[in-house]
Amino acid sequence: MMTHPQWLFGVLVRYLMNGGMPRRVNFPDALKEKVTSGHSTSKNWWANESLNWDDIKVLRDAWPGKLIIKGVLHPGDAERAVESGADAVVVSNHGGRNCDSSPAPIDVLPDIVQAVGHRTAILVDSGFRRGSDVVKALALGADAVLVGRGTLYGIAAAGEAGANRALAIYRDEISRAMAQVGCNSVEELDQHVLLRTHAQFVQGSSSIKMIA
Repeated sequence: MMTHPQWLFGVLVRYLMNGGMPRRVNFPDALKEKVTSGHSTSKNWWANESLNWDDIKVLRDAWPGKLIIKGVLHPGDAERAVESGADAVVVSNHGGRNCDSSPAPIDVLPDIVQAVGHRTAILVDSGFRRGSDVVKALALGADAVLVGRGTLYGIAAAGEAGANRALAIYRDEISRAMAQVGCNSVEELDQHVLLRTHAQFVQGSSSIKMIA
């Protein structure tokens, strides 16, 4: 950090002047600790490996708002999520960091769209680092693509301005990719702009290319 004084004073020092290190503000009140706390990093205190589909139904009965289930990688699980009352599913392998043998979400997305795309909203994330990645997912039937990591990199580098810059890069790349495949609007995107090649069998890689 000392070798990057602009970041040090523009980001970290600003936090320290406004109450200290960032806190996990989206957590319940009892868990809104500082991100530097060793409590949440020393063990998986937040994990509950006993959760099952019956628990999803309990959540559905208790929660009147929108219910979105993330981490779906199989059409059968997507169907169970819808049957359990989910308003949307997120096709995601959580960045590949939970299971190093999980498939790339973009490769399983078409089957999930075919299974439940007519019944619920489908979002997708994990591995979407370029605007062209977003275009591929939309062409495969996703209703939205989550690109949080790119904006987090922007925040780490330059705060809010960095996040805005990351989003601007995505917008430019999406527009350019759509122009190159001959589409003037998102509604025009479908699988005719894509080409499937042989699978590469590499974690996180995709066998889906765009036809320019």
